[in-house]
Amino acid sequence: MDLNRPTAISIIKTGLGNRQEPKIVDKIALMEAKLKELEAEKSPQPASSTLPYHPSLPLKPPTPLPAAANPPSQRPHASKPSSSLPSLPILPSSSKPAQEASTAPKVVKDTRNKLAGVLIKPKARPGGASGTKYRLTLGLPVGAVLNCADNSGAKSLYIIEPFGFGARLNRLPDAGVGDMVVASVKKGKPELRKKTMPAVVVRQRKAWRRRDGVFLYFEDNAGVIVNPKGEMKGSAITGPVAKECADLWPRIASNAGTVV
Repeated sequence: MDLNRPTAISIIKTGLGNRQEPKIVDKIALMEAKLKELEAEKSPQPASSTLPYHPSLPLKPPTPLPAAANPPSQRPHASKPSSSLPSLPILPSSSKPAQEASTAPKVVKDTRNKLAGVLIKPKARPGGASGTKYRLTLGLPVGAVLNCADNSGAKSLYIIEPFGFGARLNRLPDAGVGDMVVASVKKGKPELRKKTMPAVVVRQRKAWRRRDGVFLYFEDNAGVIVNPKGEMKGSAITGPVAKECADLWPRIASNAGTVV
């Protein structure tokens, strides 16, 4: 039995008469409300310019007003800027056209270090050393014995430890030309023996490469005794001195006879 039809509802009302129960009355009221909803859906609705918002409906941007309808001079807030928003500075427009700006070559600064692998990290060297220390092959490990090339009275020097040498697993400390070391005198005057003192390496037999591609080595390992400030104990140096050592220690360079 179709209860949505008006004839069905009227038949039920006439058939019940005065013997209508509360439950049946509620059902009839629901049927009438549903019937009104169906009639409202079937009847065509006039098109409205302002439709209620629904998540399924797409949002349409508001139509802009024509320029003549609302000129800037007649707007209510055109003369008074908003106090809540900060005023932004107006940047001047570029005088060059866009094509010239796009076709102009970009200058990229080369920030790569061209001396990578040549310069080493500065060590905590004692006072007196000046200049840049370049990396070179180290040929004098701990325990090496080298000749004393000054006139202080010492004959041979024994390397105990290089100055400013860091620590790393299984790395043995070693020194090269221009490095200051802690040394002791093995042969020489009795007043110099069995004492530790600073010394600077001026020559080594192990070949090393310079920046210009030249490989250089000397016929012996030699050093001079100095104080912590880099001042020599003697007054003269026998034999040549490496340029790497003379650049770092000016007092040694002044007493050197030949700088190679």
